[in-house]
Amino acid sequence: MRPIVGVDMLYIAEFDEVDGTFSTPVHVPKLMNVKKNPKAETEKLYADNGTAESYTKTSENDIEIEVTEMTYDLRAIFNGHKHLHGALIKNTSDQGNYLAVGYRAKKSNGKYRYYWLQKVKFEPIPEEAETEGDKIKFQTLKIKGSAIGDEAGDYEVTMDEDGEESIPAIIENWFASVVTPDDIINYTETPEG
Repeated sequence: MRPIVGVDMLYIAEFDEVDGTFSTPVHVPKLMNVKKNPKAETEKLYADNGTAESYTKTSENDIEIEVTEMTYDLRAIFNGHKHLHGALIKNTSDQGNYLAVGYRAKKSNGKYRYYWLQKVKFEPIPEEAETEGDKIKFQTLKIKGSAIGDEAGDYEVTMDEDGEESIPAIIENWFASVVTPDDIINYTETPEG
């Protein structure tokens, strides 16, 4: 495994809770940073003056995405706002859908690691504006959310393009549709012919 040196190609897709499918992924340009932080709880059972058992459970995965800016169309997808006639209309009852979040991270050998988080709910997007001073300070958008597991508890699919058992056909189409755990589990090679 090689260390990560870059990140790009952010995509999101809306999750339809009625039929359990994802929309076609949409590109979110100008990705700067992705941070993931799994929330885990560990419980220890003590017996005979020592640890007899330990159990850790991951409940959700916090994610923070930083982009330079975002269109109103994309903001509407992230947070359930309305985008009409060039204006973004925010309401106190707006709720964005669960989104799948996909991106790729460049490794030090020039190859990529690909990711799809399956169900992420995002907080309202905070904005910051600061007056111009002697030095230029760019204001960017940091979007926070939480990824939860699907019905089986799976919350992320990750694949290295140079992994020994990676599936080139899936890597080549990574952003065409959301790659789910079932896509990996049920994958069968089609014979050339």
